[in-house]
Amino acid sequence: MLQNQDNILLKIEPHGKEQTVTIYLVGKSKPLREIVSLIPLVAEVSSSPVLITGPSGSGKEIIAKAIHYDFRNPRRNNAFHHLNCAAIPGELVESELFGYERGAFTGANYKKAGLLESVREGTLFLDEIGDMLPYTQAKLLAALQKGGHFKRLGSSNGDPIHFKGRVIAATNHDLDELVSKGRFNEALYHRLNALRMEVPALKERTEDIEPLILHYLHLGCEEQERVVPVIDGGVIDLLKSHRVFVSVWSAA
Repeated sequence: MLQNQDNILLKIEPHGKEQTVTIYLVGKSKPLREIVSLIPLVAEVSSSPVLITGPSGSGKEIIAKAIHYDFRNPRRNNAFHHLNCAAIPGELVESELFGYERGAFTGANYKKAGLLESVREGTLFLDEIGDMLPYTQAKLLAALQKGGHFKRLGSSNGDPIHFKGRVIAATNHDLDELVSKGRFNEALYHRLNALRMEVPALKERTEDIEPLILHYLHLGCEEQERVVPVIDGGVIDLLKSHRVFVSVWSAA
């Protein structure tokens, strides 16, 4: 089986010091094609927040990077910062976002700018935002509102800092349900939901499985200078029938 270049729906080459890898979106399903067609439109409206929803492994981070590095995005030459809100304790998410002054808490031995500040006019990708603590959600909302600002933790007399970047948030949670249960800030939800992209799980678009497998196979063989093996069609059919198949996306 040969790699079909038509299945590479989007390819963004390395660009400057920020983007050092090639970004691929690979597949042939209608849902994926619809997502790819939205990326340029979302990239152009660079002042609006974006909310990307979908199960874990569905490619939300790759889509966020594709939006940021799209040539139509006026922010593409600025930083792309990533924070996974579920990967670190909730209390640390606050200090990572807002930064802190020396002595703000035990262990704060130096001043540090947070991601909202250091991203400048770039893109801040907040992955798994549904896991963010309510208190931090409220502070984030204040920073994202028009004319909003924030201060580093432990700052009492310092000048307020204005957020100049763009937020792209992602979650595998149903935020509507979390809002109804009082576990997610409703105003923040509406603020982030200005532009929304929903990414279905790979098990719901099984026609993308074969192109993805062939894509990774060709990349791996090319990197190791090996001959690309032929995959039996029965193997592909078996994978398509495996309903708990997890999505794999490429940024290689």
